[in-house]
Amino acid sequence: KEAAFRVKLLELSPDASKVRLLVTPLCCTDPKEIPVYPEDIKLPYDVGLPATHGVFDALNLGLIDIDTWIECMDMEHKFLAEIAVMLMKKYSDWTLLCMHFHCPDYAYHAFINKIDPATASPEELKDYQRAELEFYKSLDRAVARILEQIDENTLVVIVSDHGAKATTAKYSVAEILEKAGLLAYKVDEEGNRVVDWSKTKAVPQRSCYIFINLKGRDPHGIVDPEDYDKVRDEVIKALYEYTDPATGRKPIVFALKKEDARIIGLYGDTVGDIVYAVSPYFGGQHGPHLPTAEYSIGSLKGLLIMKGPGIKKGYVLKRTVWLTDIVPTICYLMELPIPRNCEGAIIYQALEDPDIKIKELKELRKKCEKLEEALEKTMYLTHTYEMP
Repeated sequence: KEAAFRVKLLELSPDASKVRLLVTPLCCTDPKEIPVYPEDIKLPYDVGLPATHGVFDALNLGLIDIDTWIECMDMEHKFLAEIAVMLMKKYSDWTLLCMHFHCPDYAYHAFINKIDPATASPEELKDYQRAELEFYKSLDRAVARILEQIDENTLVVIVSDHGAKATTAKYSVAEILEKAGLLAYKVDEEGNRVVDWSKTKAVPQRSCYIFINLKGRDPHGIVDPEDYDKVRDEVIKALYEYTDPATGRKPIVFALKKEDARIIGLYGDTVGDIVYAVSPYFGGQHGPHLPTAEYSIGSLKGLLIMKGPGIKKGYVLKRTVWLTDIVPTICYLMELPIPRNCEGAIIYQALEDPDIKIKELKELRKKCEKLEEALEKTMYLTHTYEMP
């Protein structure tokens, strides 16, 4: 089968005894095999190629230099922007275009500690801050390419789902629970350390959840339903009482019971029995931290840029904006139906006239009333005939 890829010569000794090549991942050229919709679209491999996570691994392993990594990112951004342009041209009556660039997330996972002065060496700082600047320039060019296709009546929203911070001190919720006698391990036949469900009352799962090993709900449950709240209290106590011996800090910012987690927007069957958040002085780049978390130059706050008809110009929002606010705001401005499970609020503070839709509705009603009056008067002007 056909595949698209690119090759870069990284090193060639004078006698050709040493050769290093970068071969990009193989990209399928058959839309039916990917799959791609619409199937008749021709992917713009002549413009660029997607860069996989392997490119970041290659940078961290020292297999490629920063300039080559920047080339790979720019290649991906050109590829994605061109696909967006192709779709906008193919479907000229399009209403909504959504797309995603993942480079910032990957980049901060890969080398944010080499960007932050609190964690980087002077040599790293200069090189990797340049890498950061260059990938944002590349993204800026990709966005500009897409914006070439729109007019002044188009609403543009650029948003990130989170920020990032440097990797800080290690912590382990599993170890906290184990020391409190709430989580137990055993060694299996292959010599691996695995959870001993027969002795485990609580277990951490995903980035910020702890589940109680509950009888009647979980396959190996040992906690009686009447002891559910008692065990949750024990878990929360253990989390709050733990102090990291290396730093003297407490890693847990808060721990909430499932029903109380509604105050931070979490609820439903898949939410843990206990929800916790971690101090920015602990953990990786993002995940278990609050969106207000900050460490050195890092911040978990997201980005929001809006442009278009009815949007204030040069205005910095002071209100808190949640990701859930984006969809209702777009729907309000574009007069689209609100999704059934939408939870956010319209960002009225970003609008030049927050009451514009009410004013338009009132004006429309006045015109309808005048039209009804005119039709009624016209009816009275016609002859009336009675049939026997």
